[in-house]
Amino acid sequence: MFDQTDITGQVLKTYIDKQPDKVYHHISPSSLGGCMRSHYLKLKGVKQTTPPGFAALVNFQIGRIWEEYMATVYKGSGRLVKWFQDGKDKPWVDKKLGFGGTPDMIVTDTDGEQIILDAKTVRSEWFQYQKKEVARNGFQGWVKNNSQYIYQQVCYMLLARQNGYPNMRKAVLSFASKNDGYVGLELEITLTTDLAKMVVNRIIRLKRYVDNNELPPCECEGWKVGYCDFGDPATRKPNREGKEVNTRCCDENLINKEA
Repeated sequence: MFDQTDITGQVLKTYIDKQPDKVYHHISPSSLGGCMRSHYLKLKGVKQTTPPGFAALVNFQIGRIWEEYMATVYKGSGRLVKWFQDGKDKPWVDKKLGFGGTPDMIVTDTDGEQIILDAKTVRSEWFQYQKKEVARNGFQGWVKNNSQYIYQQVCYMLLARQNGYPNMRKAVLSFASKNDGYVGLELEITLTTDLAKMVVNRIIRLKRYVDNNELPPCECEGWKVGYCDFGDPATRKPNREGKEVNTRCCDENLINKEA
């Protein structure tokens, strides 16, 4: 006899539903390059109006699984220096500027230099979109339009220099397909004085808003509005892929600024 079941789907959903919401104790490297108002609200503990759905939360876990596998790969190759594990390793914190976090891992490159490695996972279609954008705007144009990656890695390099890695100067973003593990793009970022200044100035600006309890401007534009965690639920509509997304976000009227 054969019966269809959904036991794994039920267990997975129950497990995901029970996971606690992320609490922001410090300015986050991964959020620094995104909307400043959204980042501010998370730091203030304001409840998200349109939080990530079940599929997005599962995708986050898939990313963590890939990160663990890459740490195993680098360890097996004798090139893993340190893998930072959530819940086991305390975040690095710059108490003066109020930002903190840890990278995925520190590894050695082909020349033996210690570098930060961030193992990211994307859908296979992501590489097609990336190549089209590069064709339109050039590679540097693509980097500029995806500056959130730069802010994140520069933060990690600055923190690494304060926490036992004084010569840290490079970070590599490694993008792999969730579909087949294909590593379709790797971006190397070399720390410069100008990059450090750009990132520190943004941290200082956000910290000023936080310290003064002053709501910063919304910086969501284009497709980012649809995926903002502080969208207007009443404005959600299907996008071209049929996914329900916001058409308005970060509205002051939706925000309980006393939270």
